[in-house]
Amino acid sequence: MDDIIPSLLYGLMWLSIGIATIINAWRAPAKVRKLPGWKKAKGHIAHREVIQELDDEGDPIYVPVVRYEYYVGGLNFSIEKTTFDPHSARDDSSRDMYWNEQKALRSIKRYKKDRAVNVYYNPSNLREAILDDRPMSTAWNFSAILFIIYGVYILYSCLIHHSCMDIVTIIED
Repeated sequence: MDDIIPSLLYGLMWLSIGIATIINAWRAPAKVRKLPGWKKAKGHIAHREVIQELDDEGDPIYVPVVRYEYYVGGLNFSIEKTTFDPHSARDDSSRDMYWNEQKALRSIKRYKKDRAVNVYYNPSNLREAILDDRPMSTAWNFSAILFIIYGVYILYSCLIHHSCMDIVTIIED
């Protein structure tokens, strides 16, 4: 029985990591919606491009830019988004910059022209708005699923097949 407890904890750890990863990804857009007093509006992607600039040493850098439009009270608003970091809460934070043009293009790939989007705006300042467009990346989806499968496999092996010894040996090595 003592051999089962470390393996069960190990399996629960991997299962918990996978579940926490998925929950965190689902909660990220919810954080946007919880801005106090902000309201939801329908919008669309109007334009996307990568702008080449020069850094302080004269080397090229690439800045992805997406312009989206939204409508509030019969008025049309347009905002350029220059940061695509999923942990950024506001569009007006520092700009994303890449040394590689292909990476910059990949960062805005999902922003198809004329795609409908949800926009959250500040009713006190209608020009202040953010996109609620941060789905979990494919890599995080894949990782979360692998963590969950691995955790379930370990738990299944211990509880059903009573083969925890092999897992404990792996952990101790």
